[in-house]
Amino acid sequence: MIDVLNKLNPEESQKILIKVFSQYLNPSFGALSKREIDLTMFSCLIEADVFGATPTPYTIMRELKITRAKASNLLYEYNLRKASDETLKEDLAKILNSPILDKVKSSRKIGLEVENPLLKDYVRNILKQQGQITDSTFNNDILYMSFEAYERLFYDYSGHNKEEIYSKLVEQGVATRASDIGESILDFLMTKFVGDKSKDIVDTISKLLKDKKTK
Repeated sequence: MIDVLNKLNPEESQKILIKVFSQYLNPSFGALSKREIDLTMFSCLIEADVFGATPTPYTIMRELKITRAKASNLLYEYNLRKASDETLKEDLAKILNSPILDKVKSSRKIGLEVENPLLKDYVRNILKQQGQITDSTFNNDILYMSFEAYERLFYDYSGHNKEEIYSKLVEQGVATRASDIGESILDFLMTKFVGDKSKDIVDTISKLLKDKKTK
């Protein structure tokens, strides 16, 4: 960490020093709580790239020699103050395009690794609004969801066009043939690309897929 700080140019060092003193002197000398001082110092270390381009709880705990829980809390509060919805969408797209997945095909569940604690809550909220349940009982960094929930998440947030999406899901091993696409995703796609009056088409294609699955 000290090696990284030593490599900062004078302008970068001055900027960090001014930020630290500006925070510490606001509203008066010594009035800032220890928590706020910690967050100010942590923010400066992130801006100095001490934890790399994408800070994770592991890199933070290693550099600062603190527990994983404290590292996660620092990262959560930092992102809560700094990250916009647009930033979270971009981060989610990056994860979806280079995912670390745990596929449980017997129960059609899939685990998506999300180390950023705020981003994890962001994904949970998206899926909750869609009526989907998530589970991270066995590993706090992995969100388990249904295949259909993951497919919907990928359609909405991966940034790919509809022609690319299916091939990407096949590459990831989430879908292997047309009948693997969940009925909820089918409904979503038909209403999105055909229109709200497509219920008859949706019902017809859903029946065809059901028949194919039973063969």
